[in-house]
Amino acid sequence: MIISTIIPTFNREHLLTRAVESVLSQDVTGADTEVIVVNDAQDPLHRASWQESPCVTVINTCQKERCIARNAGAALARGKYLHFLDDDDTLLPGGLAALLDVAESTDAAFAFGSYEALIDDGAIVNVVRPIAVGNAYAVLVAGLGIPLGAGLLRSDAFWSAGGFDLSFTIMEDMELLQRVSMSGRFVGTEAVVAKFSMGSHTASTTAWDKGSEACRRQREKAFCHPNCLASLVESLREHRSPELRGFLVRYYFGSAFRNVSGARVLAAISRIAAGLALCGPGLPRARFWAAACGRESPVIPGLVGPR
Repeated sequence: MIISTIIPTFNREHLLTRAVESVLSQDVTGADTEVIVVNDAQDPLHRASWQESPCVTVINTCQKERCIARNAGAALARGKYLHFLDDDDTLLPGGLAALLDVAESTDAAFAFGSYEALIDDGAIVNVVRPIAVGNAYAVLVAGLGIPLGAGLLRSDAFWSAGGFDLSFTIMEDMELLQRVSMSGRFVGTEAVVAKFSMGSHTASTTAWDKGSEACRRQREKAFCHPNCLASLVESLREHRSPELRGFLVRYYFGSAFRNVSGARVLAAISRIAAGLALCGPGLPRARFWAAACGRESPVIPGLVGPR
């Protein structure tokens, strides 16, 4: 069995070395690892010792953007599991072994673990333990993000979902996992498997100022799917948080307003109908109303938490 780690990089070789070496140092019983580095910069990478490893392949995509880079790496991957790691993030010792153990013990499409969230100076802000397990579709549409670097994604699930959507230049990992969760289950482990640089730190290539709009685009794409409402209802049978239901209703009505403003009347009507259909079980709950009416920020208690 092979685990394929795909690391896209763009002019950050000082960080890339650390990311690659964190994968090469993993000791995984019962699996081999390969690392596919996708250089999306115009200039070739400088020679580095990690490039001598027979486990490493380097390809160049020449400024085609991160989704193309990731899809290109996945196309070359030989593994049963895909692991997407950003070049400014690292795996912790034993991370892949912990993920493989939980992945192989289930038939889940995505197995993920806890992670350390870091700020600019490397200080740990939090240890985040996302527990959006099982049918996670509603949780993901509501806005919970799970870093791909903290999980193993089955290769067949990745391709069945269609890979990364090239129209997204930010939050593309969240959008992918939404599609994966429509047909595959998620499983989690308490093990802390990776550390991630969070937010708009100086070396980040993510346009965080565009994050809110990207989240709205993700939801609009999800709402347009013919099976979206049915999938949300099914997922909410497992995730009974009244806040979660309230946020989804709020997002449906917000989408209806934007569609009315854009003269897309039929789309607006369908959003209102879907929002009303989701309301039922939440109506007697104060926490549902707080989320639906916008009196709470979109953080879903019980679904993400610090150590």
